[in-house]
Amino acid sequence: MTKFSALPFNQSISVSSSPFDLIHSDIWGPSPVATKEGSRYYVSFIDDHTHYCWVYLMKHRSEFFEIYAAFRALIKTQYSIMIKCFRCDLGGEYTSNKFFQLLALDETIHQTSCTDTPEQNGVAERKHRHIVETARSLLKLRAYSDADHDSDPINHKYVTEFCIFLGDSLIYRKSKKQSIVSQSSTEAKYRVMASTTKEIVWLCWLLADMGVFFSHPTPMYCDNQSSIQIAHNSVFHERTKHIEIDCHFTRHHLKHDTITLPFVPSSLQIADFFTKAHSISRFCFLVGKLLMLVAAAS
Repeated sequence: MTKFSALPFNQSISVSSSPFDLIHSDIWGPSPVATKEGSRYYVSFIDDHTHYCWVYLMKHRSEFFEIYAAFRALIKTQYSIMIKCFRCDLGGEYTSNKFFQLLALDETIHQTSCTDTPEQNGVAERKHRHIVETARSLLKLRAYSDADHDSDPINHKYVTEFCIFLGDSLIYRKSKKQSIVSQSSTEAKYRVMASTTKEIVWLCWLLADMGVFFSHPTPMYCDNQSSIQIAHNSVFHERTKHIEIDCHFTRHHLKHDTITLPFVPSSLQIADFFTKAHSISRFCFLVGKLLMLVAAAS
């Protein structure tokens, strides 16, 4: 008995000269979480010339034939052209008699990869990776917390602000002027860190009820190194005696991987947008980070 090892593939330099000369396809699934309609699979069709991709959701793999028939009719109706070559793997959906007959009817060449060699269907495999990683990035929580210490020159009360993103979408923010006076910027920023942690825990519970689970802790960005060090330090001292309960709460969720506390420079602290007035350049920079548009007054 000898060990089997696959030989390396030569780099492909073939290029399609026009759209629909070659279509790459593959089926992905099952997903551990179904969509609202109950779909756990999807099939992709990628045009080799334009790299345009069509994605169709499926509840079962058996739906592939009807989906391909609809895709074929779409190409024929909208572009007045037939698919010349169809490349896929050896999945059962691609080797059925009905599928062979439909390809033969259109005189479409059927190319399949060899067994256990997904590299030969690399265009579709890479597209799967791109789609899945993009979807995962859109389902990732991240938070920014900040406090403007001694912002009020009259009563010296501070303003706290935090904002939470799901992917690139701002889903929750809160800005509040506190009723007490903070003795230091560290104390102010640690208190808002505890409040942000509470909201992160609540959002994780809410999304879990909707079937969305996170495998990684939520990063909560803070621009105060002292606050981050206090969260990691289990020894209490004079600087923490006024916020001891907040310390226990934040450290508990940091220890149990609910959150992480990466440092972010003040110049990149998005929550700073809501705590004070800014120059025009700073305002436009933060608006861009929030993916917001400035509406011109009519």
